[in-house]
Amino acid sequence: MTAIATTPAEIDIEMSRICGEVVKAERAISWALNALHTAAGDTRSARSLWKMTDDEARASASGFTKLINGEISARFDHALLVGQVQALNAIWNREGWTRYYFCTNTNGHIHTSERGCPTVHPTTQMAFRPEFSGLTPAEVVEQVGPALCSVCYPDAPVEHTSSNLTAIERAARRPELDARKAEIAAQRAIKRLTDEQVKQIGRIDGSWIETVHGCVEVLRSEVEFRDYYGRGEHPSHAEYVRGAALVKTVLAEREAASAGYGKTAADIETIIERAIKRNIKDGAREAKVRSF
Repeated sequence: MTAIATTPAEIDIEMSRICGEVVKAERAISWALNALHTAAGDTRSARSLWKMTDDEARASASGFTKLINGEISARFDHALLVGQVQALNAIWNREGWTRYYFCTNTNGHIHTSERGCPTVHPTTQMAFRPEFSGLTPAEVVEQVGPALCSVCYPDAPVEHTSSNLTAIERAARRPELDARKAEIAAQRAIKRLTDEQVKQIGRIDGSWIETVHGCVEVLRSEVEFRDYYGRGEHPSHAEYVRGAALVKTVLAEREAASAGYGKTAADIETIIERAIKRNIKDGAREAKVRSF
């Protein structure tokens, strides 16, 4: 152990950390054995199992001292870690403090053991929470919420078993989610026209204009259709002249009501001037800014 554990939570946190190291040590043993089987020239069956036993592989790879020593070292480390876990668990067996296991499945509850509750199935995902070790159920409820399993805690007040971990997490995140929804709504309001504004503009060339970007495209299209790629006026130009006048009004009204929600007169002039330059670049004749 790297530190002297004194409280139940400290002991269980340290034990949980060492259990993680045990898993790593088990992987190291597996890797060492695979290396020995490979060195022995072993091959895997159709079910991906080694054809040799581990003892046969060790015997056949007897000349690979480094690999054999690697397995011995991995097993020694594993045994040492397991011993540390057993020593810490022995303290719990003697003192018997409370431990808490959280079901991480949807709508899960807090249990007294990992698999001892009849409501916990083999496929149920569980998480040991050592930071709560030693606390009373009421103290855990105070920190986490009323998610105690009614089977594991039959004497707990109803208000301590009235919810589940998923519902509590969602409730805790509700302010964050509401703020995000409000942010999205605000962004949508900036980009999208109101229903009244969409009706005010009406259909242009058969399409509804529903966004500020769509209004800007109407202004650009009006310029583009004045002299379409140098081939003269586009058949839809008259429709876009009418539409450009309407969207200019809507953009100005939006900007007057809330800055940044529409376009100023200067913004509109810039949009049209840039559209004229692009149109000329595409082969159209030079044209003055049209006043709607």
